[in-house]
Amino acid sequence: KGTSFLISFGFCKAVSNFVTGAASDRFGRRGAHAAGWALGIPLGVLLLSGARRRDAWRTMLAANAFLGTSQAFIWSTNIFMLVDIMGPQRRAMANGLSNGVGYVASALAAFAAYGQEIGLPRKGRQVGSQRIKRS
Repeated sequence: KGTSFLISFGFCKAVSNFVTGAASDRFGRRGAHAAGWALGIPLGVLLLSGARRRDAWRTMLAANAFLGTSQAFIWSTNIFMLVDIMGPQRRAMANGLSNGVGYVASALAAFAAYGQEIGLPRKGRQVGSQRIKRS
């Protein structure tokens, strides 16, 4: 089961990376970028509904396929747009900048989400408008 999770993501991302270039040329960078965000919309629904279904693993594989496709469109068009701004001779810088900013943002989001577990001074956990005390 573990490899099917990786295969669904990797295959969809690889195919989508290939398609993104043609879609960017045909529909423009903005259109392809928006398509990537639109492809990410079903992710939340699939993840939330998948845990309650009998075929939960298939639902997770479908969500993973949407994630790979969405990520390919968003990240690839982001790099294309940075290359357009920075010029083709600074293509490597555009790629590094895009990935560096993305991974730093992911790290900051993880830090914020798990801040209490790594020792940030907070008593209890905020859930909506109510504070839950740790026992």
